[in-house]
Amino acid sequence: MMPTVSCSVRAERPERAGDSLVLLIDDDASLFPLVHAMLRPLGVRLVSAGSASEGLVAARRERPDAILLDHELPDATAPQVLRGLNTDARLRDIPVIVVTGSDGIDTAQRCLSAGAVDYLRKPIFAAELQARVGATLDRERRDRVVARTAHEDPLTGLHNRTVLLDRLQQAIDRQRVATKPFSLLLMDFDRFRHVNDGLGPAVGDALLQAFSQRLSDRCVGPHAQEHAEGSCTVARVGGDEFAILLEGACVDSTLTLAEELVAMASVPFDLGALLEMPIQLTASLGVVHGIAQYEAAIDVLRDAEIAMLGVRASGKGGHARFTPAMRTALHQRVRMEHALRDAIGTEQIHLVYQPIVSLSTGHVESVEALVRWTHPELGGIMPSEFIPLAEQTHLIGPLSDQILALACRQLRRWQALGAGIGPERVSVNLSRVQLIDPMLVDRVVQIIGDEGLSPHHVQLEITESELMEHREVATGLLHDFKSHGMRLALDDFGTGYSSLSCIEEFPFDVLKLDQSLVGQIHRTRGFSALLRSVFMLAEQLGLAVVAEGIERFEQQSFLQDCGCAYGQGYLLGRPMHADALTKWRSGQPTLAMVGR
Repeated sequence: MMPTVSCSVRAERPERAGDSLVLLIDDDASLFPLVHAMLRPLGVRLVSAGSASEGLVAARRERPDAILLDHELPDATAPQVLRGLNTDARLRDIPVIVVTGSDGIDTAQRCLSAGAVDYLRKPIFAAELQARVGATLDRERRDRVVARTAHEDPLTGLHNRTVLLDRLQQAIDRQRVATKPFSLLLMDFDRFRHVNDGLGPAVGDALLQAFSQRLSDRCVGPHAQEHAEGSCTVARVGGDEFAILLEGACVDSTLTLAEELVAMASVPFDLGALLEMPIQLTASLGVVHGIAQYEAAIDVLRDAEIAMLGVRASGKGGHARFTPAMRTALHQRVRMEHALRDAIGTEQIHLVYQPIVSLSTGHVESVEALVRWTHPELGGIMPSEFIPLAEQTHLIGPLSDQILALACRQLRRWQALGAGIGPERVSVNLSRVQLIDPMLVDRVVQIIGDEGLSPHHVQLEITESELMEHREVATGLLHDFKSHGMRLALDDFGTGYSSLSCIEEFPFDVLKLDQSLVGQIHRTRGFSALLRSVFMLAEQLGLAVVAEGIERFEQQSFLQDCGCAYGQGYLLGRPMHADALTKWRSGQPTLAMVGR
């Protein structure tokens, strides 16, 4: 079992379900029933202590809403008791009314200077006692509301960003003086925005509340008190971001806790009547282990966010400890994002086309449009670098619109050259991010129409993994595309666990057999038989099959023998610019081909 830490999650003062509690500290036991009767109209509960030492113990145990303190006690005076209360962070905010038999103004001034909020002279009268105690309790309630608003997250009840940064700065200062280690863990849910947008803010709020309760249980429950190493603050710092500040925990314990929290976040959430079935998400978590170089709390929070964003960019969830190299990588990513934003809509973004060839006739049935980015200073940038960046920064929408428009425009040019010069249709890939865009179908149809092309000349490709990620949304979306006459292709077929259910559930026209399967054609006799059965099933369902990644003659020969209709790969034709493809179709030799 990992070492854990005892944690502070909510405000210091406890909330009471019943009446306010007043502590009477006085060595005259006969005063208790009198004061109790006088305060009965206020509905307060009264407890008592007979000395200063007993009073401090009772204050720590009961955490009263107000204290009535006798000025002269057997073991201390009121100013001495007030100083004792002020040295305890848990007690210093409790309002104290001093009760004194002295008429001297100096006595009252000393008590008020020591921290008392009011004083009463003996003998005590009921009306005056009720007025003073009632006003003090009312002021205490108002102050507590103000403090809660300033320091507590209203949705979850956790500390807010202000409290976190204040305590983080204190931890930095302590670490600098006493070398006491601290760590900051920052985590959020991957794709939480999709929950909020798709299921509504009520579901999103309920999810955040449920997770904050898990954090509270983990940090302040009985399990957390075992093997305590130090203190902990849990806060919601904004949106779906939660922070955990640990003091006194070693690196290994911190990383173990990080792993545990990520696993805890992935346990399905049952939101009761709000949602019929449990919802499951993944989380990304960044860790900063405090070192002497930090001077400002905001810098620690920034580096924890950098580590968290690095995990999220991987798309897999998990946790990572911050390193300076992450900051450098983020700066490069930001520069790349700005460059991509400037490139979209310009000639820096261009297309190459890879032929999809009939394996029986050699005729180019269609081409797949593949995007390329040539930066004036950085040169050619691989799609594997900028496509994920575009998806993460919401640039994938305008980028995909440009790709579709360029592909349609080029196909129109080929059509203008006459029959047999260009391919019959062009194939364009859909991104997983586009699948949740409610305006996607309308925009695709409009772009195709604006370019003067008929929808049946366009084929849209979507991978099996992307489809299953957004299964509910994709069903209606794909049927909408089909209703407009577009062809649909299931890309990377055979790489997931739901391939056959995809064929049955969605209105595909084409299966694109993943190149990883094509590369294993001659691995075993059983594997070859399995591929043959896929081709037979596709034929019975009226689906065309395109084998991707054909690079060797024996692969082409086997696929032809199996009755595979179409192929794509370097053996049949590399991705090439439009002019090069036109010459290649005309049988003219060209060197203007480009690789992946």
